Amino acid sequence: MQKTRKNLTRTSNNQSTAFAQQKFLYSYRLYTHNRHTHTHTHTHTHTEMSSMIAASSSTRASAHCLDVVVLAMRKKTTSSRESTRRAAMMLTPVTVEEERESADRQMLKLKRRRDVLAQTTAAILFTNSVAAVAGDSDDVVLIDAPEGYAYESSQIQTNNALRRKIWSDESSILKEKAGVNYSIEFPERFAALTDVSSARVVGVDCSFKDPRDEASTLAIFINTLPPDKRTLKDSYVSIDSKAKQMALSAKNQRTKRKEKYTKQGVGEIWEIETEVGGGTAGRFGAAVELISLFVVNEKVEVTVRATGSLSSWKKLKKELRECVRSFELLQ
Repeated sequence: MQKTRKNLTRTSNNQSTAFAQQKFLYSYRLYTHNRHTHTHTHTHTHTEMSSMIAASSSTRASAHCLDVVVLAMRKKTTSSRESTRRAAMMLTPVTVEEERESADRQMLKLKRRRDVLAQTTAAILFTNSVAAVAGDSDDVVLIDAPEGYAYESSQIQTNNALRRKIWSDESSILKEKAGVNYSIEFPERFAALTDVSSARVVGVDCSFKDPRDEASTLAIFINTLPPDKRTLKDSYVSIDSKAKQMALSAKNQRTKRKEKYTKQGVGEIWEIETEVGGGTAGRFGAAVELISLFVVNEKVEVTVRATGSLSSWKKLKKELRECVRSFELLQ
């Protein structure tokens, strides 16, 4: 009996052990299965999230690329529209009248340019021709004197040494008013005014000019002094005030030079050089006026006046100044 009980007890224990082992294996397998399932689920979830992130990044990148492409397409479209517009303008049909008007305008522009060029060239040639100092060349080319002027007359003598002419008139205003006559030299190329009767109203006693250059002139003015004026100082106070008076007599004038000197038989002489911007001696444009001012016998005021264009004055001033100073009283 006891042996049987021992066997039954051993068998029960073995069964309990087997059941415990089976329960353990079942629990282990369940645990393993659950872990495997959880791991798979986690991996799958991680994979899905990575895919979603990648897809989102890819979507943003695609959207950015799309924006770039759209912008480029817009620029290309605008450029294409501009090119199309220009091409359309170039291909716009032009009527015969429009072509003729365009050709006429072009011809008018060319004509204006040609005229301006011709005038400029003529002015340059003219300036170069009149800027030469008289006496530099062996030959003095004389052209036809203007109406009322002549190269030869009874009052003109020739000074071959200086290539100048000498003027002296027995019926001069100075001889009539002051009782003395005078002589003055002028360039050989100059012509003399043949009739001064109309000019004597303003005191012109003689007048000379270069027919090739209306701005180059030489003239003498004789004016009777008022009873209370016997000297230049009585009339103008000083050479400075006289120079200022001349400079202010018109716009765009200024004094270039002033000088006082004494000449035997004449006395004190004021010499003033003024740049003028208006018309003078029959010619418009910038010019220079040189005057020599003095009083004869306390009765008359004598003004010897020479002019020349500003552009040629540098070469003319020596010759014209010598002519102005060549004035001599004849006893």
